[in-house]
Order: sequence, then structure tokens, then C-alpha cells
Amino acid sequence: MRKFRVLALMLATILLVGMCSVGCTSNNDITVTLEFWTSEDAEAAWWKQEIKVNAEAPTVELVVNEASAEYPDLGCTWSDRYELSLPDYPDTQLEDGTYMFWTFTIDGVEATAKANEASVTDGSVIKYVYTALNLEDTAAE
Repeated sequence: MRKFRVLALMLATILLVGMCSVGCTSNNDITVTLEFWTSEDAEAAWWKQEIKVNAEAPTVELVVNEASAEYPDLGCTWSDRYELSLPDYPDTQLEDGTYMFWTFTIDGVEATAKANEASVTDGSVIKYVYTALNLEDTAAE
């Protein structure tokens, strides 16, 4: 009888460990490269890191927020889900009417969704570029 209890206890332990290893691990871990460029003409990224996130539906916003948590000196803030600001590169309008703001691409494709809606996958490259837009120059074209 004692052998049966020991065997039953060992079997229960093995089952619990097996269940935890299946239920406790996540297949939602991805690594994304996040880059910030000060202009489209810059020779290299101003900031570039691989960021690991764990989410069922990872988004650009989640990656940026994870980067901000991991690298607090980066100082990313959101004025809106689509409007990102960094301390030295704010989302702003200059005196001459030029708007300065961040745009992003995912794997070289221009974003068509807000950062909180734009999906990323393992290996994605998110490239933010600090962009100047003067509406007067655009209207003259």
C-alpha cells in the first residue's frame, strides 16, 4: 500500500509539472527591431534596439512602450495614440508653420493604422522617422 501511495504521489507530481510547463510557457514571445531616425536623409538610426515583447496581438504602441520601460532615458510619450514625442524631437509646429512629427513604417511599408492598431510579428522592423511637413509648400505643388 505504501508503494502505491508513493507511486501515486510521483505520478501526480509529474502530471502537475507537465501541465505547468504546457500552461506556463508562452508562444507569444517575439523580438522586434525598433529604430528612430532624425530625418529620412540621416545616415544612420539615432536609436536602434531589439525589443522583446510578449503579447497575443503585439502592436507598434506595445513595442514603443516596452522600449520606454526598458530604456527610460528614451523618454517616449504619446500625445495621442498616433502622435509620438521624444524629449529632443517633439511633435510640434514651428514658427514658419512647419509641422514636425514622427511617422513609422513596418518592414519598409508605410503605416496605414495608428500605433495601437498596427500589428507586428517576430522579426519586424519598426522605423520611426522625424518628419517635417509644411502645408504651404505642399499646397504650392
